[in-house]
Amino acid sequence: MNLLKIITLAIFLISFSVFSQDKKVLSNLKNKLELIKLTNETKLFLKNKRLKEAEIHINQIYNLDSNSHEYYYLQGALEYCQKNKNSSIKNLQKSLELNPNHDLSYFLLGMIYALEHNWETAHKYLYKASLLSNYDPFYRLNLAVANYNMADYKQAIYESKKAIEYKQNFRNAKDLLVYSLIEEKQYKEALEYIEQLGKISAKSTLYLDYLHLLHEAEKDYQKIIFLLGNKNLKNHAKIRILASAYFHDGNYPKAIQTYQKLFSTNIVHEDDYLNYIKALIYSDKKNDANKVMSTVLSQGITEQKRIVDKYEKIQKEKEIFLMLYHPYPIVGK
Repeated sequence: MNLLKIITLAIFLISFSVFSQDKKVLSNLKNKLELIKLTNETKLFLKNKRLKEAEIHINQIYNLDSNSHEYYYLQGALEYCQKNKNSSIKNLQKSLELNPNHDLSYFLLGMIYALEHNWETAHKYLYKASLLSNYDPFYRLNLAVANYNMADYKQAIYESKKAIEYKQNFRNAKDLLVYSLIEEKQYKEALEYIEQLGKISAKSTLYLDYLHLLHEAEKDYQKIIFLLGNKNLKNHAKIRILASAYFHDGNYPKAIQTYQKLFSTNIVHEDDYLNYIKALIYSDKKNDANKVMSTVLSQGITEQKRIVDKYEKIQKEKEIFLMLYHPYPIVGK
């Protein structure tokens, strides 16, 4: 074979090799783009409860790359939506084996345990997710909820403030911040945040906390009377706060009238009776005061207060639980 033929053959082989490599690169790129497209569409299907379509896409991802972390994450997310806890955990953990820096898998694992109120385990995964995606306000919020439920109120304050920093009008984060500040007895700052929130639902525990702050921290009895005085109150806690406001403002007839309304709810604290007795005595109704005193001595008022306080705490815990950001809705089977 002459030199020219050898050179020609070499050029052909090199060209063929380069073409083959380019073709392989193009094929890999095409598959990668298709994987990204299918992954994004699957997330949308899951968010919109279109689980059948999500499942079809997940199978297509498996056919493209059966060992991709995207496949295991999305399969875990599908199982999460279907309330298949164990299968979901298994797939999400496999996703993390393939990609240890996949924040979405950590976050979803955290949510599985948060929904079970297993806050210590939930915190472990939510914390890792927030480390990997430091500026995500939803990660910060859920981490703050976990901290609150673990009674780490200082860290809940920190995480809530971070969530607000990254999403300024984040109402759930602001509400949780107020609850955490109250637990840390930072009443002045809590009141400042509440007054920045604008309209607060009168049925929320946050509104009740606002009234407590006005009463206990600010001692602004006139404002409480302004807010509640003309309302047909049925909630025992609000009636109690209004009655105490009237009492401390020196309006004993109104205090007596409001305490009598409170007693009809049969949810009464020791302090309620004491203030009522004082109001009766200051209104020259000593005989009535003596009758009430006999009632107080025959009842376990202190124990009742403990139960009521626990009941109100459970209500608040539920409200905070509902603040959790859910990446996908749970449909179940």
